[in-house]
Amino acid sequence: MPKIKTNQRIYDVVDSIRHDEYRLPSIQRSFVWEEERICKLMDSIMNDYPIGSFLAWKPPENLKLRTKKFIEDFKTAMRPISDEEQIPPYCYLILDGQQRLQSLYLGFFGSYDGKRLYFKVDSNPEKEPEDLRYEFRFLDPEVTRFNPHWLRLKEVVKLKIKDIPEFVETRFGSDVHEIKKRIAQNLGQFIQVFNISEKLSFQEVEEGLDYNDVLEVFVRANSGGMILTKSDLVFSTIVLKVWTAPL
Repeated sequence: MPKIKTNQRIYDVVDSIRHDEYRLPSIQRSFVWEEERICKLMDSIMNDYPIGSFLAWKPPENLKLRTKKFIEDFKTAMRPISDEEQIPPYCYLILDGQQRLQSLYLGFFGSYDGKRLYFKVDSNPEKEPEDLRYEFRFLDPEVTRFNPHWLRLKEVVKLKIKDIPEFVETRFGSDVHEIKKRIAQNLGQFIQVFNISEKLSFQEVEEGLDYNDVLEVFVRANSGGMILTKSDLVFSTIVLKVWTAPL
C-alpha cells in the first residue's frame, strides 16, 4: 500500500472516512466536542487559521484488533461500538486528531442530535477577529426552508468556482448587489479551503515499527487529553494473532 499523502484536501479526507479508509483505535476516548466547538473549527478553517496535524498508522495486515468507525449520526451520550475484526488492507488508524476529523465528518456527511450543519453564506467576514466571522450552525432542515442563506456543507462544496456567479444569481437574485457579492466571495472561500487547498497535514507512524513502540506513540500523542498507559491500551485493544499452523 502506498504511503499516506502528507497534505490532503479536507473534502477528500472526509470522503475517505465515508468509505471506511480511516478508523479509530478502540481506546480512543469518546467524541466530546459540542456543537459550538465544531462551528468554531469551521470558522477557523474559513479564516485560514492552522488547525494542527494528524497522526496515522497502517497496521500490519495480519493484525486483528478492536477499532471504531467514525460516527455518522452522533447523539449525545452515545457509546460507539468497537469492532473486533481484521482491518481492511486500505485502512489507516488515526492515532491523533480524532475530535477534529470526527467534527469535519459530521459537518459534511453526518448529524448531531438529529441536526445537520449549515453554512450561512451571507456571513459577514469583516467582524472582529475574536468573533466568529463565518456562521455555521447545526439546524433542523425545517428551520432552513424559509431562509435560503443557510446551505448544507456538502451542497456548497460541490460547486465549481466558475459556476458561482450563476448559482448566486439563480438562488439569491432578489438580494441587493452588495449581499450577492458577499455571498459569492464566501462561497469562493469555502470551496478554496475545503475542496481545493490541501489544508490537512498528515504524519504517518514509521512502517515496520514494533507494536509496543506504536502503543507508546499513541500514549504520548494523546497525553494532552485522557491520560492513558500502555497497559490500558493493550488491555482495551485485545490484539489477536492470526495462527495458520494446525493445532
